[in-house]
Amino acid sequence: FGMSNKDASVMTSELGLCLFFEACEQESSNGLESAKWLLNAGAKLSNERGCNIEDLGITPEQVAGIISLRKENKIGSSAANTIFELLCDSDQTAEAIAESNSLLQVVDEDALATWVQEAIEAQPQAADDVRNGKDAAIGRLIGEIMKRSGGSADAGAARTKLLSTLQP
Repeated sequence: FGMSNKDASVMTSELGLCLFFEACEQESSNGLESAKWLLNAGAKLSNERGCNIEDLGITPEQVAGIISLRKENKIGSSAANTIFELLCDSDQTAEAIAESNSLLQVVDEDALATWVQEAIEAQPQAADDVRNGKDAAIGRLIGEIMKRSGGSADAGAARTKLLSTLQP
């Protein structure tokens, strides 16, 4: 599956986790991403709740749904982690949770253009820095866009739009 020996060792250390991972891999057809979700978000929540990962209440289909939404760039990484937690003990799909909690990324070009303009106006020094080739300053502008969009803007699209606006 392309995972490290350490991760493979953890995934096979307990029968329940191993079987749950296998089911997630079959649903998503992506063993590496399944392992990442179980070893990161799953392990964090299982530690907080004092239970095994496979007992969190999330199903393999729901894990596969998160992987699919990320692959399709419909949600960002922060939203994906929120969705993972909300799916525990829920019978909803990942997409339904994303929609009902306004976690889907906005791909509306007009909205993105507005947020870019507002971010440039709110962060003039960062905008000047980017205009002058200091691309590291773009993080402040992207942060401003994410703030204005409530986290729903696609950060990659925001970066592209900012660069095309500031460095035509």
